[in-house]
Amino acid sequence: LQGSTHERAALLRHFAEPGGPWVMLLSMEFSPSGLNLVAASHVVLVQPTWHEGSHEKSVDFEEQAIGRCWRQGQERAVHVWRLCAEQTVEEAFVDEHMRIWETRVRRGA
Repeated sequence: LQGSTHERAALLRHFAEPGGPWVMLLSMEFSPSGLNLVAASHVVLVQPTWHEGSHEKSVDFEEQAIGRCWRQGQERAVHVWRLCAEQTVEEAFVDEHMRIWETRVRRGA
């Protein structure tokens, strides 16, 4: 999502229109906070984040990205997909992130 504020807003409106694009690729690191993507109902995390040297903060960052779709105004179920190759360094990150997510869900956080 690049360009001026006006250009980005036009792209987001086009994405939300009936018949608009079905897919929008965004980088969590370069997408503005507060971005409203309720037109989307699937989030695909293609790499684990490593934010500020902390798994907890990394999961916070992922939660913020998911929250761009799963917020007030969303009328559909939001599905989150996490891609990870087995037996890689990323697998250990994903395992730890999933452990944190499961703990938060059990606590109702």
